[in-house]
Amino acid sequence: MAEAAQRNIENTGLMARLGKSVAAVKKHLEAAQEGATFLLIYAPNDFDAERVMNVLRRRPYVLAHRYHRFAIEDLVDGEAETHVTSPR
Repeated sequence: MAEAAQRNIENTGLMARLGKSVAAVKKHLEAAQEGATFLLIYAPNDFDAERVMNVLRRRPYVLAHRYHRFAIEDLVDGEAETHVTSPR
């Protein structure tokens, strides 16, 4: 994961640099370098995303990102709303 994240950062396109996706990938790189395990889950709607988070909250986790077409949501535990890390 660390190698893929590093390649992604090095080969970032203009749109990614304008948004916040590079910042998200840098968080992925940092977590990978610290030995984190990654899990990708298909959650096409808000209901499915909340179901996933209900399971994830049972264990410690470093970060949770939900990818949309033009945004990356940072799913912050313990807060009523999610924080969008790039414009929609």
